[in-house]
Amino acid sequence: MKAKYRVKVIQKMIEAIDKKKELPQISLLDAMKMLVLAWDEVTEKTVQNCFKKAGFTEIDENTLSSDDPFRALNDTIRQLSILDENFKDLSAKDVASFDDAVSVTQGLMSDEEILSDILGNEVEEMQDEEDNGQDGASSLEKPTTSQLHDAIDTLMNYSMMVDTTELKELTIKVSRIVENEVIAGSRQSKLTEFFSV
Repeated sequence: MKAKYRVKVIQKMIEAIDKKKELPQISLLDAMKMLVLAWDEVTEKTVQNCFKKAGFTEIDENTLSSDDPFRALNDTIRQLSILDENFKDLSAKDVASFDDAVSVTQGLMSDEEILSDILGNEVEEMQDEEDNGQDGASSLEKPTTSQLHDAIDTLMNYSMMVDTTELKELTIKVSRIVENEVIAGSRQSKLTEFFSV
């Protein structure tokens, strides 16, 4: 999954270089979206191989998958190095392990320190919201029905151009889900709503 995620990050970089834009600043939301897509690309066979190599089942060398996620990562890095010479010495190993030394936890904290840290942050956040006149809503906004339809049209156009049956079917499925949500959201829920001006 990590290798597949890194491929997606590098593809964003390639896209930015192609469009002569600055390298992308990947937000937490962007990372989450790419991780979901990367996880969806991990095959059942790969997961089975992990269990076999971990010793949960016997290893039969003939049944092990030859799926090498680093092959795609190497290819993507090669594309990036062709577009920008600053990345010519970059290897898949470097990309896959560049954040291995990042500390994801801090030292042990006492219960009092944890409560103080949490409660202190909540008080500061509430004060900041009051000072800024914000209601604390996320910067992520729900797309309008028009935006959803435009996105679905774009996906459908793309699926027709690349002639991918699976993508067409998924786009149609997403379209139906969106339509059902739109219809459900526009239903009259009370009799009084019919008479309201």
